Amino acid sequence: MNESDDIPDIAIGRFPVNDVEQLGNIVEKTIRFETNITRDDYFHDFLVLADSTDGEYFTDMTEAFVETLLPTDFDYTRIDLNNQSVYHGTRDDFVDAINQNHLFFTYYGHANSIVFNHEQFFTAYNVDLIHETSLPFVFTTIGCQQQFDLDTGQSIVEKFITKASSGAVATFASTGYTYAHIAGNIISSFYEACFENPQSSIGMHVLNAKRDVLNKSGTNHSRIVPSLGDHQVVLSVNAVQSRDFIRRFTLLGDPALKLPLNIIAAQPDVDPSLPTAYALLQNYPNPFNAETVIRFSLQTRGQVSLKVYNIMGREITTLANGMYHSGAHQVRWNAIDVPSGLYFYRLETNQFCQTMKLILQK
Repeated sequence: MNESDDIPDIAIGRFPVNDVEQLGNIVEKTIRFETNITRDDYFHDFLVLADSTDGEYFTDMTEAFVETLLPTDFDYTRIDLNNQSVYHGTRDDFVDAINQNHLFFTYYGHANSIVFNHEQFFTAYNVDLIHETSLPFVFTTIGCQQQFDLDTGQSIVEKFITKASSGAVATFASTGYTYAHIAGNIISSFYEACFENPQSSIGMHVLNAKRDVLNKSGTNHSRIVPSLGDHQVVLSVNAVQSRDFIRRFTLLGDPALKLPLNIIAAQPDVDPSLPTAYALLQNYPNPFNAETVIRFSLQTRGQVSLKVYNIMGREITTLANGMYHSGAHQVRWNAIDVPSGLYFYRLETNQFCQTMKLILQK
């Protein structure tokens, strides 16, 4: 025990198994993840799901995470439960994204052991919709409690990690109730540790994240939460409560697991985080029904315009118009009100211009 931070000097992973077969499945999945899978095997690096309740609190957390924490060479899929968001997605969209293979999946929002958000967007029963052929992912969340021996059956995290070959290879979440802003700090510190020291084990990332947040918990925390009517609720957490909440976060999985981040050492005078060229990629899926994702990368920061046109050259919609930093980006086009047909999407910057085809098929 380190007396200065009161966090154990070792990280012990738990395995929520009921029999030898489940334990064997987890061990085999862990070995395959660490020895046979690389970052290049994944279609995307990150999947981020944001709850729509509690005002814009969770979407703001998601925005901050994507803009400030993700490495610039990471691409991601973002799904918001807010119907008005340009990133809005349904349960089917979320399941499709899981099955498209993402190395990391994190959820910002309300949850308990068996359900995501108050409207039951995703439940423990829906975990069966994940294909067994999908690649395993690392799951983190600020709201989904890791509780077991439930009268209602298995919890979401339990089903994630006990899937035979897909689902989660490791999860990092609270074992009980906690405040979202404290949980958000822990998850952010975890990913900072992952990206800064990619050669370390996931157990060390967890340990360093908890230490980092614990060292900052010497003062009281408070935040204003929107509520019904014209009133606001102020949540206040003292330092003792903060330390208790931090200790509740637990790793499920092998603490010695190494993540396949494939970080390339920087060469002199070369910034490895910057793309070597501009690129506009083929939308996915294509053909598509109602919604598709368009990805592009920028070598330098600059003004970006991304528009969709019909075969007559008439502009249908503007998907991006503004300043974008260098790196990988993606936007979603929801064409629910657009007729089927062949369309063109065009990316324009001060240094680059490219047009590609897509097919809307309802």
